[in-house]
Order: sequence, then C-alpha cells, then structure tokens
Amino acid sequence: MSTESSKAKPTFINNVIQGLKPGSNFADKDAFLDAVYGIKLVLSIIIGTAFGIIPLTGAVGFIVYAIVICGAMLGYAKGLMDDEECQPNEIFTEGLMPCAAIFIVSWSATYSLIQA
Repeated sequence: MSTESSKAKPTFINNVIQGLKPGSNFADKDAFLDAVYGIKLVLSIIIGTAFGIIPLTGAVGFIVYAIVICGAMLGYAKGLMDDEECQPNEIFTEGLMPCAAIFIVSWSATYSLIQA
C-alpha cells in the first residue's frame, strides 16, 4: 500500500471550512478557488434573503449584489494569494453563474413569501 493513497485528499467542504479560518494557507490555487466558491454561495444566499426581506427590487438589487460580492471576494483574497498565483478575474468568475442563480432564487423566494 503506497503512502500517497493513504493521504486524505482535501474535499470541497474542507477547503471552504479552511477558508473561513483567519490566516488560512492554501496548498494550491484549486483549494483557494474552492473556498472562494463556497463563500460566494453562502454570501449569495444571505444577500438574496436580505434583499427579499427589505423588499429590494429591480436592477438596483443586481448592481448592489455584484458590488458586494466583488468587494467581499477581493477583500478576502487580498492577503491570501499572490497576484501571480491567482488573478482577480479568476476570483470574480469562480462560480459566477451558480452563485448568481442561488442569489436570484433566494431573493425571489424570500420576496414572494414575505411580501406577497
């Protein structure tokens, strides 16, 4: 039995949990991008629910969402990865469509449940 097969490979959940710890160090770019994706998903659900409760509607909601997500991810990534390892456009585009879809679904569902 080789030692490589006995080592546990980091999972998506482990990478996200590691990403939430202050001062996290990532073994590689993929682990870092997994953490970015997971944090974006959680933020998308929280922001979508908040917008549904507020009752925010229209393009303003999408613009505010984009600004908050981009700002949060740049602030998060600033001290964790070098620009040579992970470009800002990779951080922006990592899980962009699934996170936006989760945001829209949580926003619409919360708005429909509370405001209807």
